[in-house]
Amino acid sequence: MEKIIELSVLALDQKDENKFKEQLESCLKNNIKDIHYDIMDNKFVPNTSFNNLEFLDYLIEKGCNVSAHLMVENVAHYVDKLITKKVKYITFHCEAQTIEESISIINTIKKHNIKAGIAIKPNSSLKEYESLIKISDKITVMSVEPGFGGQKYIENSEIRIREIKKLSHKNLIVEIDGGINDQTILLCKDDATHFVTGSFLFNNLEKFEELKKLLD
Repeated sequence: MEKIIELSVLALDQKDENKFKEQLESCLKNNIKDIHYDIMDNKFVPNTSFNNLEFLDYLIEKGCNVSAHLMVENVAHYVDKLITKKVKYITFHCEAQTIEESISIINTIKKHNIKAGIAIKPNSSLKEYESLIKISDKITVMSVEPGFGGQKYIENSEIRIREIKKLSHKNLIVEIDGGINDQTILLCKDDATHFVTGSFLFNNLEKFEELKKLLD
């Protein structure tokens, strides 16, 4: 399965549309087209980001492969908006609603030919959410507490990826999100499929190809 590095949109300017577009152009010039689109509602996590899907249409228009990560309480509300867009993946936090509600949401997303799955906090029980792991196309494993960029990678987060793989299917895409840089990516390169990095990559755009080579 192809290894993919996703740039977290949190690294770009959320307040100035022109600045955002200028920064995105710099990313595209460095062959970065896989974008991790973080949506926060200041309820599930104590922060707000891209709550009104700012610049999402522009990302899609520019040919970016968008993976939406919902850190919100009302998951269904945001899913209803996202399934009308050409996003590639949608993951949402399993802790935000019941397992039954989550199953229904995953099925809704898949009906729109979008890959679906859950995001899971560092201390959440994997066993509790095994039924969701089994039906997910993609799991976003948090290697920091969700809500803010620039945090330090939580030690041994890569072990959770191995545990998740034991509970799921061979085609599962497992994504590691939080504190990923040129050192921590080495810890999980053999276990994860997608790697989310924000400020580290944005501040070192010219090193993108070098970072990809670390996954070989």
